[in-house]
Amino acid sequence: MTLLANYKAQGKWDQLDFGAYFKYKIVTAGVYYRGLPFVKRNVYNQPNHDAVVALLGFEYKDLAFGYTYDLSISKLITNSGGAHEVSLIYEIASDRKKRKRRRSRFIIPCAKF
Repeated sequence: MTLLANYKAQGKWDQLDFGAYFKYKIVTAGVYYRGLPFVKRNVYNQPNHDAVVALLGFEYKDLAFGYTYDLSISKLITNSGGAHEVSLIYEIASDRKKRKRRRSRFIIPCAKF
């Protein structure tokens, strides 16, 4: 299991993404939340809820496929049922054997999808 958190801000607007994903052999699955649940800073003085995101991915050798679904939980839900995203990744110059030998115990894993 890998926990994730990402805070971003620009001007008056800010957002926090947090969640977790799991990797088992060639399958990756996860869920995370996008928004600021306990801070009321938007124009309507309501919590800044944006979306709940589900992730599913498959990886085999140098080819990876990812699918995410963003379920909107903001006021836009009446106009948007959510968003689908598909990723197809092919690593041309992959050198997995050398990367594994150089791996340090301090490296933080990075999600590919």
